[in-house]
Amino acid sequence: RELKGEEVQERVTPEIHIPIEAFIPPEYITNDNQRLLFYKRLSALQDEEEIEEITGELRDRFGPPPPPLLNLLEVIRLKIWLSQFSVQRFELRDNRVVLTFVPEGAIAPEKVVHLIQQGGGTYQLTPDMRLLYTPTARDWRGVFDETRNILQGLM
Repeated sequence: RELKGEEVQERVTPEIHIPIEAFIPPEYITNDNQRLLFYKRLSALQDEEEIEEITGELRDRFGPPPPPLLNLLEVIRLKIWLSQFSVQRFELRDNRVVLTFVPEGAIAPEKVVHLIQQGGGTYQLTPDMRLLYTPTARDWRGVFDETRNILQGLM
């Protein structure tokens, strides 16, 4: 696309900071080299279909994924999703979500302003393009879904 003179938006690799256990337990994949290989493969995933494929492979080779690995797969799913919306950083702390957007990313600032105006005090925007809100969901999966819905509304 770049060679054709079309504008190519760089892929954002979001940072995600959440208080959950998300890893491949050594009891699940006992061989260190294999576990590292899967971490490398997981870090390169680019879409939902690839997540489903590797989940199936893990299940076939090692059995049902344990909760920390299922959490990791959900975090990777969120990371892919946030990347599409030019979110540079996602933080969940003290029951507050902080989304940091890439300047001049996929989200139009006027849509964020509209969200804040319609939100009745639910949302705040900082000068450095960080959107803050208190989610209604009480578990992290619900927070992920809520964030996804908010971002979809901004497109």
